[in-house]
Amino acid sequence: MKLIPFLFFVLIVPSLAVVVFTASPAQQGKAITESLLQSLEKADMPADAKAEWKAAVANADYEVICRKETEAHERFVQTIGLESACSNLKWWAVSRKVAYADFAIVAIYLMLLFGSARMAKSSSAQLIRAYRLAWLASIFTSVVTLVLMATLGVYTLFQLTVLLTDRYLPKLLLMVFIAAVVALFQVLKTIFKKVPLEFTQGDAAEVEPGEAPLLWQRVRELAEKIGTEPPTSILVGSELNFFVTELSISHMNGKSHGRVLYLSSRLMKVLTTGEVEAVIGHELGHFKGQDTALTRAFYPFRYKAGLTLGHLQEGGFVTLPAVALVANFYEVFEPVIATYSRVRELKADEIGASVSSPGDIARSLVKVQLHSRAYEAAYVMALKEGKNELPAETEMFASYLKQDGIWDEVGAAHIVHPIDSHPPTADRLRALGCELETLKAEIEKDTQPSAFDAWFSEGAHSVKQVEQNHEQLVKAFVSTAKVSGAIVDIKTPEGRARLEKAWAPQKWEVSPLKAIWETVMPWAIVGVVFIMLGGTMTGQKIVPWLGWLVGTALTAVTIVLLYRRWQGLKESHFELTVDGLKLNSWTRAVAFSEITNMNGSVHNGTCTLTLTLATPAVHPAKGHWRSGPVKEIAVNLSIYRAGHEDIYAAVGDYWVGLR
Repeated sequence: MKLIPFLFFVLIVPSLAVVVFTASPAQQGKAITESLLQSLEKADMPADAKAEWKAAVANADYEVICRKETEAHERFVQTIGLESACSNLKWWAVSRKVAYADFAIVAIYLMLLFGSARMAKSSSAQLIRAYRLAWLASIFTSVVTLVLMATLGVYTLFQLTVLLTDRYLPKLLLMVFIAAVVALFQVLKTIFKKVPLEFTQGDAAEVEPGEAPLLWQRVRELAEKIGTEPPTSILVGSELNFFVTELSISHMNGKSHGRVLYLSSRLMKVLTTGEVEAVIGHELGHFKGQDTALTRAFYPFRYKAGLTLGHLQEGGFVTLPAVALVANFYEVFEPVIATYSRVRELKADEIGASVSSPGDIARSLVKVQLHSRAYEAAYVMALKEGKNELPAETEMFASYLKQDGIWDEVGAAHIVHPIDSHPPTADRLRALGCELETLKAEIEKDTQPSAFDAWFSEGAHSVKQVEQNHEQLVKAFVSTAKVSGAIVDIKTPEGRARLEKAWAPQKWEVSPLKAIWETVMPWAIVGVVFIMLGGTMTGQKIVPWLGWLVGTALTAVTIVLLYRRWQGLKESHFELTVDGLKLNSWTRAVAFSEITNMNGSVHNGTCTLTLTLATPAVHPAKGHWRSGPVKEIAVNLSIYRAGHEDIYAAVGDYWVGLR
């Protein structure tokens, strides 16, 4: 969230309060003056005295008089009966001070936030301190501003309706008060939600020293060479990844604590011992640099920030100020975290190169990228040929190396990590002083034995367990996988029939209650507010019968608009077919080949699916307000009987499979 929208959501209520409570004294003074002058006009008193009183009333400054700085002021208040008006002035002054205090709190928070972000750049220890400080400040500010905004909001609305209509609207005030209480409850519930300090690797198993003595021996030697303690546990899994952590990990045969090293059995089949040693050196370098200790201390706060932001976004419009605060915090610190992550990954690469060679660590980076794509290519080929298993890792990798155009995107790719982000591979190769062309030639000519064959014997039961589990998962996945649009041509009758069999149509009906709550109800509330204000203002300021007429007219317009919106929503059944996605109120389906990107976001309690088109096209909805071509199409997923997560997942599957 950018700074201007952030300030709007956080300061809109106190700003309105300042305007209202600055205008109120003048409005009240004018009303008192007019009332007193009318009373004096009717009073039976000498002309000289009446003129003197009129002059005093006309020139009176009621804010000064109500302070009762002199005996004359006090007599004036008691004589005319200004106690109630003076009480109002007192509370309005307090409200202005509360609004100014809110401004000050937000200003102090912003200075603290940006100062903390600047401090976080100096070291990892400072990053933890600064992030924790800024996070606590964000939460404190969220709670305090919500309390202040709730109080100010209710009182400001009360005074605003009195100013505009000469009466207050208790039902409207009750609605605002309930919304404020709900917002505060939602924020507090999210803040105090417990954060788990562990994650799960269901594909992995812990390898004891007795199962793989050569591996453990080499890891200990590398740790001693680097100058750090060796890991307390080594996990071997089938995920295409390597990492270390000091968070607890649940796996196939239990749970590992302390310093944990994760190795990919599948990648170890295509990497040489030198390359895997360089990778292990890189990962142990994170231990030496205290990166894993940082992650352990830092992870709960970062995870909590993301979790809190997600829950607050689902809270609806009542939590918008808190969403603005937490989103702003998140966006200020993410670039700092990314910069630090880049620095520590490059440092770990340097350590990995020192225990093996720059070429070894560089080749391992490239091979990890290539083998990830080799797996995808083998999966597609298995679907084309109707097989229910994939070739061996070495065969898969060697076959992929023979394909054209596989090196084009290697440099720009990132390695996926369960906790942290990594810089692009091209930057890492550049820092190691290695050229991609040179690495390409070395990888294509590589005939060295794999680290897997060198370090794992037949007695490594945990590794066998991992391999068997992976084979079963692959067989089940490939045998049940759907035919892809990239494999079968939908334009042919045979291809279309095959795709329709694999991708059966899915349809979601609109939930009347969800449609009312998510879309009709907010507009209805706005309509009720305008009816009440419009009708009452007209009746008070002009004539009563005209107020009733305006109120009735506004009610009729609101009902018609809400009915039309309801009819449109009621008919917006959502359907997925091989031809694309479509609402039955649309004139056509949007083909998956038209979509270059899809994104789901939850804001104000509503989940919106945004489709980005490759080429701008006319919006498929009938009578859409934009008559020209559009680049994006938005669909509200919160109004259907199924959960929006399920619908979004299904749309994603169809888009990936059929585009």
